[in-house]
Amino acid sequence: MNITERINHGLDWAGAEWVMWLLLILSVLTLACTLERWLFMRSRKPELEDTWKKLAGLMDNEDSEQITARLTEATAMEEVVGLSVLKERGRSAEALEDVVQAAVTAEKLKYNRGLRFLATTTSNAPFIGLLGTVVGIVQAFAKLADVAPGANRSQFIMGSISEALAATAIGLLVAIPAAAAYNWFQGKVDDCESRSLILSRRLIAKLR
Repeated sequence: MNITERINHGLDWAGAEWVMWLLLILSVLTLACTLERWLFMRSRKPELEDTWKKLAGLMDNEDSEQITARLTEATAMEEVVGLSVLKERGRSAEALEDVVQAAVTAEKLKYNRGLRFLATTTSNAPFIGLLGTVVGIVQAFAKLADVAPGANRSQFIMGSISEALAATAIGLLVAIPAAAAYNWFQGKVDDCESRSLILSRRLIAKLR
């Protein structure tokens, strides 16, 4: 292989190719996870006052089976927490507070599903890319010995290193969207929790 081909190809990614494939897989999984979480959040976006009216309408309903059925069908955190309070409305206010905390915690497990993956990708994708860069640079210097005497070695090195740095850039391109998605979804989960606590406290106050 002549020096021109060396510069064009830069590195033989045989040793670091797995890093690039791993980053590609992470980018696909990040996109899939983001889409799945977005659809999940979109289907669970009730209006606070509308939910309150529905719950208030059930407050005087003595049919516990109807409330249980509604609880089974409910998907939004706010509605699930409110119905959980109504289902246990005969208990003390302190006990209802425990019911609220248990319901919120159980719902957050559903809402946070997949967010740990996004957080892990955010933290580790840049380091995976950096690993690919280091491996690429090591390979570049190892192949430098094969360059013919008198050839432009500095040009070969610069071309090789520039390609090796692409791994770091790709790692950042994977991490930045993952970080943005994680922060956005985490904010949505916090909003749902706040609305759930508001509704539950209004229900408990009215039940008193």
